Amino acid sequence: VTLGLLLVIIYIFAIAFTQICAGSECEVLFPGVATAMHTLFLNGALMNDLGSLTTTLEQHNLGLLLLLYIYVLLAALTLMNMLLGVICSVVWEVAESERESITLEHVNEQFKELFSQISDADLDGDDNISKAEFLKLLADRSARHILSVVGVDVMSLV
Repeated sequence: VTLGLLLVIIYIFAIAFTQICAGSECEVLFPGVATAMHTLFLNGALMNDLGSLTTTLEQHNLGLLLLLYIYVLLAALTLMNMLLGVICSVVWEVAESERESITLEHVNEQFKELFSQISDADLDGDDNISKAEFLKLLADRSARHILSVVGVDVMSLV
């Protein structure tokens, strides 16, 4: 969205510079809309050799220089908005990943505690819990508490 806004701003100012410079000495800088968009993008938005453009416009017309300054301000704010959006998105994704990692670690710790407290739940010793063994596990109050802490609805399991 922000990149589209930047393109619209560049296009509007390119038309303005092309129309204002038509028939004057600054027409060399902005001979057409496409060239003006290229010049405004490189020199204005990306600030590549902005000094030479401002010096040239200052010599021709101070109004054009003021228009360029307005464009540079709008383009810079638009680019800042776009970068801020990218940074916020990255920070959000990292925070979500960290939250998920912390939750997973918490669940693992709770299950380790559950299995250390109820080591006799695996009656046949095959390291798998059958339905009967799981029901026996649910009979233990501390096991039900640990399962409910990690978000398991114990009542619907019974």
